Amino acid sequence: MDEASLKEGTSRPRPSRTHEQIVGMLGRRIVLGEYPVGSIVPREEDLVAELLVGRGVIREAIRVLASKGLLESRSKRGTQVLPADHWHMLDPEVLSWRSTAEIDLQLLRNIADLRAMIEPAACAHAAVRAADAEVSLISSLAREMKLVEGDATTFIEVDMQFHRALFAAAHNDLLMQIGAAIEVGLRLSREVTVSMGHGSRAEEHMEIAAAIAARSPAQAQKAMSRLLAASQSDIAEVLGGGWSRDTVPAAEPS
Repeated sequence: MDEASLKEGTSRPRPSRTHEQIVGMLGRRIVLGEYPVGSIVPREEDLVAELLVGRGVIREAIRVLASKGLLESRSKRGTQVLPADHWHMLDPEVLSWRSTAEIDLQLLRNIADLRAMIEPAACAHAAVRAADAEVSLISSLAREMKLVEGDATTFIEVDMQFHRALFAAAHNDLLMQIGAAIEVGLRLSREVTVSMGHGSRAEEHMEIAAAIAARSPAQAQKAMSRLLAASQSDIAEVLGGGWSRDTVPAAEPS
């Protein structure tokens, strides 16, 4: 066997993995329990050998995961997985990693609670603050949702755009960041319902759009509260006894 053949037979090809992919791989291992809370993650050299990336990529991934509250590095001890109450749960990536598990009921409940607290008020602000072009976009997306009801994948994508447009129309930078976190959980809940043939709720979205177009904050808030209550019913119908009905929907304004 010549030298070239020997090298070919003994060398391992390096996969083309980006820094973001390594962060995602390690993040999912932590969130899904492959690296349990309190454990020490594999050493840098072991991760380099396993994942076939450079040390710099591993170090940066560990740094990013530490910034999200998942890991803590200490000299002479190694890098330890922190308890979940340290994790930045509103970080869209952390939420996304959680959603890769089998249906996470606690995550669905938490997102339902957060939506009930925030989205009706966001709609009220949008009714007052939205620019005319934003109102037109919201109305257009609501109509599109009605047109694509039979296509679950397309419907969910348009649904995400609709809610994104609502948060943008409220013109609050902090709310936009919370909206990015909500979107991860919203997508999960819609996949539970719409993808299983339940609860497209296009009509409820049309009502929200109409209230915003009418510049009525009270009606916009009520319309979103009705949508959230209907969404809870849809999830309960799909999950049956596995879904608690004790999530409190947003109260409708008088």
